[in-house]
Amino acid sequence: MRVLIAELPDRMLGFCAYGPGRDPDVDPTTLCQIYNLHVVPGANGRGIGSSLLERSVVAARAMGFRELSLWVAVSNGRARRFYERAGLRPDGRTQTEPLEPGIGLREMRYRAPIDWVARGEDPITE
Repeated sequence: MRVLIAELPDRMLGFCAYGPGRDPDVDPTTLCQIYNLHVVPGANGRGIGSSLLERSVVAARAMGFRELSLWVAVSNGRARRFYERAGLRPDGRTQTEPLEPGIGLREMRYRAPIDWVARGEDPITE
């Protein structure tokens, strides 16, 4: 796993953790998974998340990965729009991440060829 951090001298603004795909239906030698991309409250809308995603994609591409995936909460419309603008699309897989007994977070997987990500290239519109 690798982690990129966006920071000022006195505080962290965000981070992106990524590495080989962990899902059983993917090839971890060719698919890079974003495990967590987070920008601290108050720092949204300043391009920090986009920069972290793009730098992660550049690094993953240099390591030989050909695809990118991530899981996002179904209810997180802001994050879903962000990833869609970056070129990722839902691939039809869903899961429920357990938070505590009886409570789970419904997630959907986004996926794309790595060359489409962070450039806004969308195979549907090409």
